[in-house]
Amino acid sequence: MNISVVFPCYNEWEHIYNNMIEAKRQLDKEYWTSHNFEFLVVDDWSKDNTLSEILRLEKDTTYVKALSYWCNKWKWFAVRFWVSRATWEIISFLDSDLDISPQYLIKQIDFLIENQNYDMVIGNKNLEWSSTNRWLKRKILSFVSKTINSVLFTLPFSDTQVWLKTFRSPIKDLFVKYVFTHWYAFDVEVLFFVKLKKHPIKELPVAIEETVARTSIWMKAMLTMLLELFIFFRRTIIIYRFNRWLINKRTWLKILFLKYRIFPFERMLAKILKDKKKITNPIKAI
Repeated sequence: MNISVVFPCYNEWEHIYNNMIEAKRQLDKEYWTSHNFEFLVVDDWSKDNTLSEILRLEKDTTYVKALSYWCNKWKWFAVRFWVSRATWEIISFLDSDLDISPQYLIKQIDFLIENQNYDMVIGNKNLEWSSTNRWLKRKILSFVSKTINSVLFTLPFSDTQVWLKTFRSPIKDLFVKYVFTHWYAFDVEVLFFVKLKKHPIKELPVAIEETVARTSIWMKAMLTMLLELFIFFRRTIIIYRFNRWLINKRTWLKILFLKYRIFPFERMLAKILKDKKKITNPIKAI
């Protein structure tokens, strides 16, 4: 089995080299030679020597591919960029600081191999047998995110923000076609479209050990997350569901909405109503 693991990193020059060596050591200890691994390590325009360290990794090893770009686009963009280019059977992404142990990555890989009816596995730090050491600010952010996801998106997952997800190669097409968010709503958007396409998803427990450097969550970050989620809700849920509801209503109601412009998406609706076949696939209808 060939497995690609994406590691986004930012200002990790002190630890990135040893962390990648340690992650590969744990994977090799578990699987020996039964699986082939490639590490796709992307530097998100770090301000320190992270880039030189991952280039040294690429030179010293055979399993690391290094990438960087000349602006800070956050790790969500880094993951989407590499996932869309991964070609192996199973793809995963994990934080390069290894606040989640590679042992949980091993559990997710084993689950996908043993259960062919599932296409994706996500980590969940809220499960009863999970062990997590988190700071208060992250607990608050996690609670807000969980509440919004449940109310607005009806996602059946109690945790969407754990940065460990493993999936089969066909899932990566969703990253290219439908996922455009590069910030806090990235995980929600991915899970929404995977669920919409009826790919079975399994939750497995994880333990997270956070450092002080990773808990700098300010009110600006929380407001940004809320804004991202509501923009995604407006762009996706309202438009798509309203389109499907409107197409089944009486003609006079359609004319009322389109002629008198009492709905802000009238041009979009007019385009859709001209071709009713598109309504069968609400994602491609826009």
